[in-house]
Amino acid sequence: MPAESCRGGRPLDCLPHHYLTFTTHHYILSPLISKQYVNENYQGNGAAEYQYYDPYYKQWDQTACSYANGSPCTKMDCHLSSTSFSLLGFFKHRKYDDWMEQLFKHQGICRWNDEDYAFMKNARKAWPQGCTLSSAKTKNGKPLYYDLKPAYSGEITVSMYIDATCDSSSEYYMSTSAIENILGNILGNGQASQHSQDNGGDYDFSGESLASSLNRWNSAFDIWSICHSCVAHDLDNPDGSVYYGTCYDDGFYNNDDNTDDKAAYYNAYNNYYGDGNNDDANRQLRQLGGDYCPRGYAFECYDDAGYTSVNQCMKFSAKTVMRTASFRDLAIANLQGTLTSHSLSGYVDQTYEFHSHTKTNALTYTFLVSMCMLCVASLVYLVKIIQEASRSRNAPALTETLV
Repeated sequence: MPAESCRGGRPLDCLPHHYLTFTTHHYILSPLISKQYVNENYQGNGAAEYQYYDPYYKQWDQTACSYANGSPCTKMDCHLSSTSFSLLGFFKHRKYDDWMEQLFKHQGICRWNDEDYAFMKNARKAWPQGCTLSSAKTKNGKPLYYDLKPAYSGEITVSMYIDATCDSSSEYYMSTSAIENILGNILGNGQASQHSQDNGGDYDFSGESLASSLNRWNSAFDIWSICHSCVAHDLDNPDGSVYYGTCYDDGFYNNDDNTDDKAAYYNAYNNYYGDGNNDDANRQLRQLGGDYCPRGYAFECYDDAGYTSVNQCMKFSAKTVMRTASFRDLAIANLQGTLTSHSLSGYVDQTYEFHSHTKTNALTYTFLVSMCMLCVASLVYLVKIIQEASRSRNAPALTETLV
């Protein structure tokens, strides 16, 4: 691929390949289920191979496609019936917090806006790590426990339980507001942490209700129900100019009017010293290949752990307890309504195969019951005919001639 396709940045073909993708469908309490796909028709255009869904504008963004000549501009969606993505496998992650930590700091920071990232980063740490004893008791004096609870369509919430296992059979049903009276808003009590790429802790969610914070969480997390490339990317960084190194251009320092030099100077200066409004001055400061005043690749993602365009799927396998999901795991996840609306890599249409077909099932069962009743009636009638025939054979013969 020609370097000029990057429009001033480094060539896209220097980026790791973007043919592996992942998606998740939330939780079945434990573990969390995710899927990985491979694009068998990958053309080698990296991030510019695809168009991406924008959750904030609710539309597909084709900006990246224009950075590669002849890009197929394929929708980054593994769930379409006509997709070229093939299913690589279903995977389960025993500790959902480990999985979320890797996802949020390496890729979430480049996909969410600043406000959502600030909220999600800290709310992640607030979820209960297993069944937890609360300070409340039932009317009968039994202690109440709380834990994460899977909800329909892949969402999650908090629920109360009456035993230390927090099994669904022991759920103690309470409204969200009643739970908040006991636990408070556990998701919104923390503020954005310092020394990260979240605007230095500018967001305060402590005034939200628990219900509002749960809605915010599920709305923000819904972005991961659509596939993302394993290699992290930043659609707001099309030419690598989001980051400049810790240097300034001599030409601008000498009052040169070059626009790029001005941008490089100001970005480098603000990254190092701050802009007067940001206490977290060097939050994006890092070395890129040891270059002097370096400029990044097109669509590079500078994450919250100091890495650049990390391979997210590699992080999942290396930093989480990741195993192949069993049929039982998928069956349970299916009950949550999260595996029902997507096709399996174009070969099995789950929209039909695994969806709830109430009317069709009712007609099917009605037909089966009717056929069973017909069979029983036929057998009863057959037995009756046989019994009558048997009685006829055993009847005494007539000895007198009938006149």
